[in-house]
Amino acid sequence: MVRWLVVLVAVLLAGTAFTHDATTAMVLTGLVGLVLWLVSIWLTPLRRCRTCNGTGRQSGLMSTWAHRQCPSCGGAGRHRRYNVTTFFGNNLTRGEARAARARNRRNRPRP
Repeated sequence: MVRWLVVLVAVLLAGTAFTHDATTAMVLTGLVGLVLWLVSIWLTPLRRCRTCNGTGRQSGLMSTWAHRQCPSCGGAGRHRRYNVTTFFGNNLTRGEARAARARNRRNRPRP
């Protein structure tokens, strides 16, 4: 998070130095921020489930030793980040395709 802020501040300062106009530099910074965010959700489209904290299991309310599958994520422990479907639809992003290939490798029968 801090790295993104440092990059955006550097773009703002460089834009102000080159254009000598704060408004143009702010627009450039906004566009660079949007592009960086789009690349970020393309590369890492999944986030940790907030209900089970990414474990995929949820403990019982009264029987705290009993565990069940998380009803929110279905046991996966992850959800799609916000606006991934808005920009990419139901198509797999690069990060999801990479995860699907890894799952297929793990499930492949051994010779």
